[in-house]
Amino acid sequence: MKPDAKFISIHGIDDVGKKSLISFVKAEMLRQDIDYLSWEHNKPDTPWRVDEMTFADLPSNERLIFNLGLLAADGQVIADRLADRQSTLRAGWMLDLLAAESVEGNQASLDLLSFAQKPDLAVLLDCSEKDRLERLAIGGDLTTEQLSLQATDKRPHHIQNYLQEYLDRSATDCLQIDTSEVSWKASASHIVDRAFS
Repeated sequence: MKPDAKFISIHGIDDVGKKSLISFVKAEMLRQDIDYLSWEHNKPDTPWRVDEMTFADLPSNERLIFNLGLLAADGQVIADRLADRQSTLRAGWMLDLLAAESVEGNQASLDLLSFAQKPDLAVLLDCSEKDRLERLAIGGDLTTEQLSLQATDKRPHHIQNYLQEYLDRSATDCLQIDTSEVSWKASASHIVDRAFS
């Protein structure tokens, strides 16, 4: 008998390994014959999505309202998938939006978490700063100067601390993984076992 469908969200700052881990979780779910859809490749065609340039011009409170609307629509898609017994993997969710808003000085209420589809398992990734900066250097087109700025930027630490503090309020079950210490494959196996046991 196949397990019930689950919504698994993966959280963490940029270059902590969310996309890498999702590819290993997908492979583990396939290995265990668990039906899933990965959000990154199956986003709904929403007519009111806007291009990034227009979006950047919006005042911060309007961006928050717009993003909340997107997450509400996305949450309905996820709920429909779960009802069809298809698990969903997604990098980031409502808590990430609230964390990003808090960096901008907008202290959006944590009560907003109740308006989004609640993940069955939220996984918070962490890694050493050395590993994160190496991943930035390998994966991006950043100059040495830009990498230097990344090393002194306090926003990633603020977001990571926010996610860590409020993760348990955002999901039914939570898990934290240090991607500097645990392999992708072992992490994926642990996530799937935790979500579907």
